[in-house]
Amino acid sequence: MVGKSILTYTLRQFEDVFFILFIVFIGLFTILIDGKGLDNQGDKKDARLAKIIGISYIISAPILHIIAKVF
Repeated sequence: MVGKSILTYTLRQFEDVFFILFIVFIGLFTILIDGKGLDNQGDKKDARLAKIIGISYIISAPILHIIAKVF
């Protein structure tokens, strides 16, 4: 039962809309600023990884918000 309460507490942190928007902003920053900066430096592999991380932030934030609302 302790594990479920920890999971519930963790998911409750994602209920705040401003927190979700902050995570989406971090994802956009990672894609637009870090990705382009690394691409301009010639680090194609790191630029691609930054874009993947940014997209995963943008996708996962609303999903976690929905899961937190359901539970």
